[in-house]
Amino acid sequence: MASISCRSPSAEGGGRIAGPNLLRVRPLLPKVFLRSDDDLLSQVKNAIRADELGLSVTVADGLVTLSGVFPEPSQPDTALRPAREVDGVVAVRHSLT
Repeated sequence: MASISCRSPSAEGGGRIAGPNLLRVRPLLPKVFLRSDDDLLSQVKNAIRADELGLSVTVADGLVTLSGVFPEPSQPDTALRPAREVDGVVAVRHSLT
């Protein structure tokens, strides 16, 4: 089952724009404030230990997609949280099982 989650601006504090609001303003931001998808991919893969866990990670315009299989049903949550916390990630979509 696929799902998507976004960081809420109200949950971020500090005046950061994230989640659905970042999706709307991202094209308007100067490139100096945006992180490249390749940079985000590297950061997310390291944060969730993707290679070690055999997870697939893709990034397009700040939207992270995770897929893979965990031995324990509760483990996908442990990968989602660190992925969401990487600066520059707009949203995380997953089909982790």
